Amino acid sequence: MKRSVYLLIFMFVSCYGRDTLSYTYNNTKYKIYSRHLQWSAALESCASKGLELFYPKNQNELNVAKKLMKEMELKYIFVGITSENFNGVFTTIYGKNMSDVYGKWGTGEPNNAGGQEECVVLRADGTYNDDNCSHVFPYICKEHESQFDVVNSDISVPASKSKEIFFRNDYKYLKHKDSFYKAHPVPMQWESARRKCIMEGASLFYPEDEDEVHEVTRYLNQTQPWFQYMFVGISTRLASGLYMTVDGEPIRNVFNEWYRKVPSGANGRNSCVTLSREGFLNDIKCSEERPFVCKKKASSIEWSKDCDVPYKDYIYNADTGSCYKFHLQRLNWREAVEACDDEQAKLAIINTVEEANYLVNISNNTPKDMVRGWYLCPYVHLGYNYDATENDWRTITGESLQKAGYSVWDDYQVDGEGERCGAMLYNGRLNDVNCENLKCFFVCEIEKGHNMTAYIRR
Repeated sequence: MKRSVYLLIFMFVSCYGRDTLSYTYNNTKYKIYSRHLQWSAALESCASKGLELFYPKNQNELNVAKKLMKEMELKYIFVGITSENFNGVFTTIYGKNMSDVYGKWGTGEPNNAGGQEECVVLRADGTYNDDNCSHVFPYICKEHESQFDVVNSDISVPASKSKEIFFRNDYKYLKHKDSFYKAHPVPMQWESARRKCIMEGASLFYPEDEDEVHEVTRYLNQTQPWFQYMFVGISTRLASGLYMTVDGEPIRNVFNEWYRKVPSGANGRNSCVTLSREGFLNDIKCSEERPFVCKKKASSIEWSKDCDVPYKDYIYNADTGSCYKFHLQRLNWREAVEACDDEQAKLAIINTVEEANYLVNISNNTPKDMVRGWYLCPYVHLGYNYDATENDWRTITGESLQKAGYSVWDDYQVDGEGERCGAMLYNGRLNDVNCENLKCFFVCEIEKGHNMTAYIRR
């Protein structure tokens, strides 16, 4: 038997106090995160990186998980198995039964204690236990077996677009509509899903025709086969009974095969549309939560050559080697962190006085008059916060401000009890702010050469 090659790579990354460890086996990479998350958040964390929430498919993968857990001194991790959408029957995130998963349940498991144990954890001894999905555990992300392949191997791309870096590496190119798609497995309300796609530079997917339905559902069957229903970009939010796409098209101009032949219309202006894996539309309350898909048309991509990213509004600074975007959207600090991450960027970190001066310049010179209430916050959110475990202020990449290279606080700062997140005054000095309540502008940063793009392959 061909000898398996193991490569152990230690990655001590202190980001919000979290440690990670990577392990490569048979050319597949596994990465364990000691940060404790709820099951759905762990699923989304992996998906946002273009990875999958791990579960063991064979003895070797189980050994990989046990080795990683031992190295990290972890007793339990979440795995990609749940009964949330299958009426008590445990299946993998790909819809496979437990008979297709390697390993066995622990003694007396699953027991559904309290009637709320719908997710699965792996113990350090290699056995499984059902647990509450809202509990928090570490987790492992795994590369998809064909992570960088497009869905159609016989894809034919216009000559002007072949061999050209196009879009983010967490989106997949599908031929029919010359577009990129990304599945979001964690359910959200319709409006939150719409905003999530916008923050990624895309839009909430809706099928334009039957061929697109078939192509997207085939893609989902390969990557997210447990999807039963997903939100699409059609709703009655503008007027009761008037179904419009997120692009302003009436539904009669796009795919409109309804499950009941016609929409129920029971929810008035709160009707949002889902697509089943069988290819039928249905309307439900927008406040319900469903998975969804974001879509980016290749023709709409605006490439920044200086920054080598698919966002024209990032500006390259040769002195720092990074690209920056001043966001004219007022968010709290945590929302700003998420918004930058949605663009595969980070909330900006100041490393030098020169970089501070540059951020002061773009912060003061970016026109803001069209933003309602722009003057209500005298700060710009930046990428640092208070780390209680270290009793120190650190960047979101884990460095102290002194080590990062810039720690010029404003007079009488730090001063706020409960102000545990970081911002910059418009003069470049640092200030502590409330993480939740203060909505301000913010700056995202991408280091040039950051690998966020994907090739369209012939």
